Amino acid sequence: MSYEKRDVHLRPVLGFMVGLTVVFTVALWSMARLRDALTTEPVSPHSLGVDRVVPPAPRLENVPGTILDDLERNVAIELSSYGWIDAESDRVRIPVERAMELVLEEGFPVR
Repeated sequence: MSYEKRDVHLRPVLGFMVGLTVVFTVALWSMARLRDALTTEPVSPHSLGVDRVVPPAPRLENVPGTILDDLERNVAIELSSYGWIDAESDRVRIPVERAMELVLEEGFPVR
C-alpha cells in the first residue's frame, strides 16, 4: 500500500472558502432586502381614488356557507322524499331508507 506524500494545496481551498462565504453573504443580504420589500403594508386601492370594480362571476359569498347550507338542505330533502325524476318514462325518486328496505326484501337483481 502506498500513500500520498504531499499535502493539500492551501491556496485553492482557502479561495473556495472565501468565495463560498462571499456568495453566502450576498444571498443572505439579498433575501433580507426582499423580505423588507415584501413586508411593507399594501396600499388600499380605495386610497388611490380608484372606483371599486365588481369582479366577474363567480364571486365570493357575502355570508360564507349560505350556498353550501342551501345545497346540503336541498340534497337532504331529495334523499328523504318522493318525487318525479322523469314523468314521461314513469321514473320516480324514493327515499334512501325505503330503497334499502326494498333491496333487503327483494334482494339484488341476478342475471
